[in-house]
Amino acid sequence: MRNLPTPSRDTAKGDLEEVIYTYTYKNELRGYAPSEAEISAVLAIYDLYDQTLGAPSVALKGSNLPKDFSGAIRHAYRQTYEDGKIPHIRTTAFENVDLCPMCGIDPPVELDHHLPKSVFEPLSVYSRNLVPLCEACNGGKLAGDSGNYAHAYFDQLPDVQFLQVEIDIDGGGLVTTYSINDRAGLPAALLAKIKFQMDALSLNARFQKDVNSYLVAHTTGLHMAAEFNGGDGIRYYLTKQASVEEIKFYRNHWRPVLLHALAKHEGFCDGGFRTVLPDAQVAPQAENLVAETIIEI
Repeated sequence: MRNLPTPSRDTAKGDLEEVIYTYTYKNELRGYAPSEAEISAVLAIYDLYDQTLGAPSVALKGSNLPKDFSGAIRHAYRQTYEDGKIPHIRTTAFENVDLCPMCGIDPPVELDHHLPKSVFEPLSVYSRNLVPLCEACNGGKLAGDSGNYAHAYFDQLPDVQFLQVEIDIDGGGLVTTYSINDRAGLPAALLAKIKFQMDALSLNARFQKDVNSYLVAHTTGLHMAAEFNGGDGIRYYLTKQASVEEIKFYRNHWRPVLLHALAKHEGFCDGGFRTVLPDAQVAPQAENLVAETIIEI
């Protein structure tokens, strides 16, 4: 869970004028020709959206706009694709966003309407209502849950540790339970949103699914750290790797949160890791490395 830079709205008026127009299809006039006043009315809705930080309200539905105009804006969303008239909206939204801001698991592949276009038609092509998400997160959101999710642009996350994980070693496997810390000092409204999306998007289950495959990549490093300095070597390795991944990702990304928790788990560091991540080849490798080092010296 992380914030994204708020997109510019400098082209908002021009975007509307570019995609809302009349055209002839099979000798029939279609589309909509908005007046300057109607364009201004949509921009006023954009202003309200910004002022209320994307919170849903009746005023954002555009009841003061002609229905044909609102419908035309909704249908204009397809113009944000590569072959459309305003592809820059999509290109800019995905720029420098490597992972979905909601889960941090998969890359974003879809643009989500924070407030759904089926209900809030005037916001269908507004850049600040369009958030890049992965397929799983976007597919998990329901139109009826408008306002229950944290807004990646407007709901600023404070620099506190709010994502936490409990570690248990059971039957030779690692069991993780991720949750949101109620005592992290988050504002009540923001806390409610983050807890809601944690449950609604099944983030704990999705994190757990990736935990074991992620840790496998650290098998050799953990075993060799233990060979060199026992449990303290494991704790050092995990803590250093957590710091690296906090910089690579962010403080409340599921990976560094996991690594910090493992570093504090005595059972894991003092031998439990061997059950979770067995590797019979590591000890000989470590011995050979030590021998080679001695010879070189």
